[in-house]
Amino acid sequence: MSNALPQDRLDRAIMALRLADMIAHLRTLRKAQKALTLTAYLEDFEQQLAIERLIHLILETALAINADAIAASGSPLPQNCFDSFVAAGGCGLISPELAAQLALSASLQYRQINEYDDLSAIVALQSIQHILKLCSEYVRQVKTYAQRSLS
Repeated sequence: MSNALPQDRLDRAIMALRLADMIAHLRTLRKAQKALTLTAYLEDFEQQLAIERLIHLILETALAINADAIAASGSPLPQNCFDSFVAAGGCGLISPELAAQLALSASLQYRQINEYDDLSAIVALQSIQHILKLCSEYVRQVKTYAQRSLS
């Protein structure tokens, strides 16, 4: 007799864990963002790295959730961040409108993570509120998808 969980329960558990991780990262980013000024941010390279890492973790978690939903739909897995969000919209995980916004924003964030100068730091700081807004809506829509599709 197998002790393995049925696939649907495993899928729900994985989705719940990933969403919990994403929510925790969003809370941490929101808390860090509230305490920051531009001057303090530019003077603290470790803080810049911490913020960029949080954004990276949030996006990586979203990409993992996207991959699970896309694979469950039977579609091939996308090869890049942009296409992952577009496909997530196509399979019903999130709305096509949110998918388009996240595809563009996430792709730009990934490019920027590799640049470390004052201009990219300013852009990163200014994009935090936008990322928080989009990713909070992403969490809401993924929860709705999970309730609808995985129950």
